Amino acid sequence: MKNGKFVYSKPGSDEVIGEVVYANGFTMLARVALSSNGVKYPDSATVACLAGLIAGEEAGIEGVEIGNLHKVDEMKIARAMCKIDIDLVAEDEDEAEEVSEADANPTDTSGENC
Repeated sequence: MKNGKFVYSKPGSDEVIGEVVYANGFTMLARVALSSNGVKYPDSATVACLAGLIAGEEAGIEGVEIGNLHKVDEMKIARAMCKIDIDLVAEDEDEAEEVSEADANPTDTSGENC
């Protein structure tokens, strides 16, 4: 099953410094850590950021660290995100196929009204 990958770069840079294949366990671990630390209803962006930080730290990506998950909250995540940019790239984005003009417009219509 191809779920995508986390792509890491320095803030404001397009230079990729590392990649980690996404696993559902990173998201689950992020939700458990936040819940255990009193964050009852974290938004999806907070969970995704923490999952990316956990994945990057586990993989040893330079500049990615979150530290003790027993003491994590939104502020700690936000501070960590000031040091690293993380994008979750879906597999279909990575392997996008070019569509020929005939396939894109099989009826050869211009879209104009008569």
